[in-house]
Amino acid sequence: IGHGGSWGGHRANLIMFPYHNYAHASLGNSNVSSYAEASLEKWVMAHDLHITTPEPEAIQLSPLELGSFAGTYLRHDSRMEVSATESGLRLVVTDMDEDTGKESNEKRVFVLEPLEANRFRVASPESKGATVDFRQVPDGRGTPRDLVRIWGRVAARQQGESSE
Repeated sequence: IGHGGSWGGHRANLIMFPYHNYAHASLGNSNVSSYAEASLEKWVMAHDLHITTPEPEAIQLSPLELGSFAGTYLRHDSRMEVSATESGLRLVVTDMDEDTGKESNEKRVFVLEPLEANRFRVASPESKGATVDFRQVPDGRGTPRDLVRIWGRVAARQQGESSE
């Protein structure tokens, strides 16, 4: 059982193992601290609890499959541009002020490697190891809507950019 989050570059994460009577909390003050937290959690699980989880291997997807995820995904606090590369995806995140909608001048770039047909892993240093899922979910009228989930947050592909 676990929960984590971030705000303003500060991160917190809590994992609990009730059957082992064990909990671990980690705090970080950097956008790249999520990789350190994940690494520490794996170490704690392996050394204190003797629980290991194998890393999934990256797979190859065709240019057509990779291109199907390309587009602009929008949330109230960020714009995400996804483009296909030779071996995966490139995700460019532009944070936005939640009140004004004004975009930050700073863009964060992530390299994504495919793990499954619609699941990727961040391979770049910031958020390394984070999982990125692409899903198609019907909206309230039954129309398919393309979504991306990263860092536990969901963004919708903008109209006119459907993969179909």
